[in-house]
Amino acid sequence: MRPIVKVIAILGLALGGAIAAHSAELICSSSSNVRASHQSTPSARFVINTSNASVAIDKLTGMMWERCSLGFTFQANAAGVAHCVDSGTTNRFSWRDALSAAQAIRDQASAVVPVLHNRYGDWRVPTMKELSTIIEFQCWDPSVNLSVFPDTQAGPYWTSTPAEDAVAIVAHVVDFFSGGISIQNSAPQSSLNINQLSYVRLVRTCKAEVDCPGMPTAQ
Repeated sequence: MRPIVKVIAILGLALGGAIAAHSAELICSSSSNVRASHQSTPSARFVINTSNASVAIDKLTGMMWERCSLGFTFQANAAGVAHCVDSGTTNRFSWRDALSAAQAIRDQASAVVPVLHNRYGDWRVPTMKELSTIIEFQCWDPSVNLSVFPDTQAGPYWTSTPAEDAVAIVAHVVDFFSGGISIQNSAPQSSLNINQLSYVRLVRTCKAEVDCPGMPTAQ
């Protein structure tokens, strides 16, 4: 198991009530897995609602993210340290199954007897552009801030974005092992055959202040 190293301290911003900016420190998986001098996802950028700590709200983008990958269950110990535990269900999906799993969550929320997932019913698979916003370029293996997204798998995560040069053959992924980026230093351009199995992290868009307290709503 890799040691955990805390990198650069950034002061959080308390927002009052049950809402607060997240932990003041970025966490990479190991001291040897730290690169770059600038944090792309500082912890203070994210809001954690203490009554629902399984989600993280990005103040920069107005997106609410599940902190755990789909198929993993969020847990926090007595000290408040977050972990994502394998729930015993499917946690790697083909592209179509990933989209279907998100659709099933939305369908359950609109049923006669609604069933919400982490208190919301409009979760979806993120676009490539959206998912690339949570890559932490200072870390690798995985390229993510583990303080915000604990136990993220160091591998490809599906996006809802199909490859433009193929029809139902490949779709884009974000590689959270390397956080590989395109030559324009923007969104990753990795792709996988849609039948290969990869991980999924769900997202939803904040729609109003009451939806994501303390947050700017997405435009």
